[in-house]
Amino acid sequence: MKSSRRSRALFAFCAAYACLTALFFGPRPATSVPVCLFLAGAGALCLLRWEDDGAPYRPAEWAAAGICALALVRRFLSRTAAGYALGVGRYLTAAAMLAVLVPFFLRCWRRLSSPAPDREADGAASMAWWEPLIVILSAAAAVTVCSKSSPLYPLNDWVDANCFFTVGKAMAHGQVLYRDIYEQKGLLLYVLHALAYLLSKRTFLGVWLLEILSAFFFLFFAYKTMRLFAGKGVLALIPLLAGMVYSMNSFCHGDSAEELCLPLVMYAVYLGLRCALRGADPSRREWLGIGITSGCVLWIKFSLLGFYLGWALPFLFWYLRGKNGRGLGRMALWILLGVGAVTVPVLGYFAVNRALPELWTGYFYNNVFLYQRGGGRGFLRQLRWSIGDSFQYSPLLYASLLFSLPLFFRRRGAAMAAWVFLPLGGLLATIYANSVPQYYYSFILNVFAPLGFILPTLWLEELLARRRQWIAGAVCAALGAALIATGCNNLYLLSWQKEDMPQFIFADTISRYEDATLLNCGFLDGGFYTVSGVVPSEKYFCSLNLGLEEIGRTQDECLQQGRVDFVVTRDWDARFPLYHCVDTAEMPFEGYDFVYRLYMRNDLAE
Repeated sequence: MKSSRRSRALFAFCAAYACLTALFFGPRPATSVPVCLFLAGAGALCLLRWEDDGAPYRPAEWAAAGICALALVRRFLSRTAAGYALGVGRYLTAAAMLAVLVPFFLRCWRRLSSPAPDREADGAASMAWWEPLIVILSAAAAVTVCSKSSPLYPLNDWVDANCFFTVGKAMAHGQVLYRDIYEQKGLLLYVLHALAYLLSKRTFLGVWLLEILSAFFFLFFAYKTMRLFAGKGVLALIPLLAGMVYSMNSFCHGDSAEELCLPLVMYAVYLGLRCALRGADPSRREWLGIGITSGCVLWIKFSLLGFYLGWALPFLFWYLRGKNGRGLGRMALWILLGVGAVTVPVLGYFAVNRALPELWTGYFYNNVFLYQRGGGRGFLRQLRWSIGDSFQYSPLLYASLLFSLPLFFRRRGAAMAAWVFLPLGGLLATIYANSVPQYYYSFILNVFAPLGFILPTLWLEELLARRRQWIAGAVCAALGAALIATGCNNLYLLSWQKEDMPQFIFADTISRYEDATLLNCGFLDGGFYTVSGVVPSEKYFCSLNLGLEEIGRTQDECLQQGRVDFVVTRDWDARFPLYHCVDTAEMPFEGYDFVYRLYMRNDLAE
């Protein structure tokens, strides 16, 4: 009888948890109403049927439960405010939710209050062969369907991805970054794309493989992070995690700097939480790993380094409080060695090519002082606005942090919370400090998403203790596929044929002229260099999101002197004296219908 009652309570708990998650993903305000009503019923059943050990709750637990409940009620009110007036009923429903949610989260604390065994085995060697296999299959499936770099798509038409690929191509042909070819990300990002270019010169096949590798290591360390709190049953949720993360709007089109940094930062999340649980500091090899991964982030996109600033603070406090100068010195030494292992070759590349001044100006100065600003807002107001704007693109972060709060307060609470909220705060501060937020910025925040899967994992372990885990895995894989099918914004491009896209139409004209040159004028790289195979001959091969007057001036000089054979514009019917329009094509991009025009130098037609 007791087992039956507990099973019913656990089922109600899982149903309520699912409804809480659905509150963040509902496509329309009206869906919040049945979700919240069902939540109230399932949560009430959970409270009535769940045994309590009678121990009093601590004030911190009451406070955290109240924060969780208020956040969810606020979300409900915002979802039902626009275009769906419920009047008094809306606020009565919100009050009922609040009454149920506070004790619901307190019961979550009880659910996780049992001693936490050291579940995770040391090292990946102890894993069965099929565990990393499931992880890599989940990564490959999610990236293949969601990323436009996949062979399923005719082309990744995202301007940022094409900028990376074009610069990598130029570097593979001997051009020096920032001196001969300019884009504002770090050298390592373009080195990776140069390798992808060598694998496939006019497609994103190499980039697709790079994305799969990145997704595999992200999911692998996400799996190890969840194993800190649960058994191998957590593997069943990996396909669902992959489907949720890679179908987010913040995933964008695929091949963002944030996507490639995700596994690097996930390693640090795993290591920090493991140290919090065990009360032990990392080994020398792990410190070195942190140095190498943070060094890679430094030379991909340095604005993400705020994560590591917040991540190091608990260790710094730990060593200073214990007056452990030796431990602090060892941490600094091995991290610096790791950063140096990445940085020395980078600096050597620029030193050999006599481009160190261009490195400083092109990567650091321009990004800090010339990148698109935040519209004149003060620092705190800009940060608040940017964070709120970004969270709408990563609702999984909302849900994961709320549902994982019990872990922080019942399992070494202060340390657990420190290794999550300090890195999160540092990350948000450096990403959104004084720039206009782009929706792909928040994709890096998904490093905290695995924390939201720990509660349902513990429930699944009890429910399926005597049954086959593959059933749960199959269900989660189906749910992940459903999320991708309904949530991924890139699927529209699957219906496009290459011969209908401007990039391939224009490439056919350009290919008739041997060693033709091209300028992508007035907008970010639209993929015309990629498909045509043209290596840029101009340093500023496209327009960038920088307040750099030199870009426009140099491109004007190029057109006035006729230095290139072809020019591509977007939504700009230009009048270039030395050029005439030879072709036009239309195509949608990010919700807008654009008209692309190809111009040819007059003397080529003779």
